[in-house]
Amino acid sequence: MRSWRDIMREPSIDFLNTSLSHRLTHARSLRVIGQKLEVTKISQFQLEHDGETYTVTSDLMSRTAEWMLRYATTQDTVAPDRRPAAHAVVNLNPITFSQADLIRHDLWEAKRRRELLPVQPPTKLSHLLRIMGAHLDKNAARTFTIYWTPNSVVLDYKRAGGYTDRLRLSPATIGETIGGGFHRVITALPRR
Repeated sequence: MRSWRDIMREPSIDFLNTSLSHRLTHARSLRVIGQKLEVTKISQFQLEHDGETYTVTSDLMSRTAEWMLRYATTQDTVAPDRRPAAHAVVNLNPITFSQADLIRHDLWEAKRRRELLPVQPPTKLSHLLRIMGAHLDKNAARTFTIYWTPNSVVLDYKRAGGYTDRLRLSPATIGETIGGGFHRVITALPRR
């Protein structure tokens, strides 16, 4: 008998068709990662993209947060000998999100977003990371690193031509500085 965990991780036919046909943009990938970071309440982290995978590290990640993020990926969960103190902060291995992980979570979130949601300003972490991702997509970034703290954000990225760039922002000014103002485009999604 399959466990509920195996069923939740099992890719659907839609997932397989989508994952084979395209890769997610940086904007969509960062939004998905931001949604996972919001749930775990991690406020300080480093996020790197090496051209293939997205890696999250944090010195302030609890064991519970680590378990939640590892569960969201295809990586193994926390070792059993580390379970007793769920609230303790420890130095942890990086959490790596593959394209398959991101596509699976993006499809799951898309089903959840099908309901008409009120327009919200970009104050949530996932919104701010999506804006940064759109900037990276616009500049054809191949690799990048985001250093995120509650008061500052540093974005280092390398463009396709080999040029590098660095932005230093505060989370409060991301929307105005690189987002050009926040405009949500409401599109009609097909009902299934």
